[in-house]
Amino acid sequence: MESRTIFFGMEMSQAENMPLVLNRFLSKYKPQTIIEIGTFKGGLSALFQSYSLSFNKTFVTYDIKDHISNQDLHNSLKTNKKISDVFNLETQNEIKHLIQQEGVTVVFCDGGNKIKEFNIFSKYLKKGDFILAHDYSKTIEFFNEKIKNKVWDWCEITDLDIQDACIENSLEKVFEEFDYVATTCRVKIC
Repeated sequence: MESRTIFFGMEMSQAENMPLVLNRFLSKYKPQTIIEIGTFKGGLSALFQSYSLSFNKTFVTYDIKDHISNQDLHNSLKTNKKISDVFNLETQNEIKHLIQQEGVTVVFCDGGNKIKEFNIFSKYLKKGDFILAHDYSKTIEFFNEKIKNKVWDWCEITDLDIQDACIENSLEKVFEEFDYVATTCRVKIC
C-alpha cells in the first residue's frame, strides 16, 4: 500500500478516496473555520485552502517543520501555514481562539500524536463543531480486516484511545464514510 496519494499533482498522505469523502463532508456541513494539525507535504492543505478560498472561509494549518512539497502552489493559494508545536501552550491558546470563532469549526488531527491532539482540542469545541483524526480505525481488528493493505497501512488511533474524550466532551460519531478512508469524524452535540 502506498503511503501517499497524488491528487491533481498534489502529494497527500491520505487514502485515495479521501478527497471525495472530504468534499461530501464539506458540502454538507459548510464549516466556517478549518484547522489542520499536521501539514506534512501539503496536498490536503491545498484542498482545504481551495475550499476556504471558494467559500470565503478560514483555514489554518500547523506543523512543527515545513515539509511542503509544492511551495509555489501554497504561496499562490496564500495558505496560512504555521510552523509551531501544537503542544506548546501559546499555540494551543491560538487554536482555541480559532475554534471559538463564530460558525462551525473543523479540527483535523493528523500530526505526530493524533491521540493527544484529539484529546486536547476536543475540549475546546463548540456545539456543532467537528473533530477528525487520520490514521484511524474503530478497532485493530477492523483495521486488519478492512483497511490494512487495502485502503491504508497505518493505525495510530482507535475508538479506545478517544473514548474518554468523547464522553467528557459530548462527542458523537458522524459521517461514517470516513471510517473507510482511515479517518474518524466526531461532532460536539451539546
